[in-house]
Amino acid sequence: MTLNFQMLCFGLVVVGLVLSLVLNIIFGGFTVGKITRRLDVGVPADQLQAFLARMYQRLAELGFQGEGPGVYFQRGAQFGVPTSYTHAKSAKRLEVTADQSNPQQSQIGIAVHYLELIVGDTGESAYADAVMKYIVGETDVMQLVANRSFMAFSSLVLAVWAWVAMIALKVLHIEPFTQTVLTLTITPVLTSVIAIVTIALKPKELRGLWLAIVGLVMSGLALGACVVMAVMKAAA
Repeated sequence: MTLNFQMLCFGLVVVGLVLSLVLNIIFGGFTVGKITRRLDVGVPADQLQAFLARMYQRLAELGFQGEGPGVYFQRGAQFGVPTSYTHAKSAKRLEVTADQSNPQQSQIGIAVHYLELIVGDTGESAYADAVMKYIVGETDVMQLVANRSFMAFSSLVLAVWAWVAMIALKVLHIEPFTQTVLTLTITPVLTSVIAIVTIALKPKELRGLWLAIVGLVMSGLALGACVVMAVMKAAA
């Protein structure tokens, strides 16, 4: 069976990308939407001013800018690495409320709202929690939350998909076989290499190195198998 090369490649690549997106959502806890995290703390009345002063100072340290009473924005104006977004550079709004109805203790409420659509939680919730714990003084150092590289994750999914597609094309005798498989395998090879280099440059901000390495090995083996079969076919 012979199919149009461009349509075949386009269809298989699109399926691979959709699989990457769907699996990213699944492994991200089925999170699709704008994430909101909240924290409530009680502060003794005589410590409230010192508490607020420290909180404002730490908000400024993290790049949050006040734009109204109790409202702060972390705009994410600077771009992060090309393969995944650093959480600190994702636009978000932080709201602070204070209930001082109790003369002995004030109740401080903090909420962090991501302003961008999150497709699969790769660490966004953990980063928001770390921000809130830091500004209220539960931790003395802001914890750096590593972001799972979507490119590394996709490289593994695309590598597995390349093997599945290669076996299916061979069993069903669908042509053009060699050109199609070469396209499907070269894509995750390049994706894996870029992901590995990027993670190596920022190991504290990105995770998923093993995903990219496994993806590179699997796609490399698929590419080698395709070349061997092409050589054997030409020699027959």
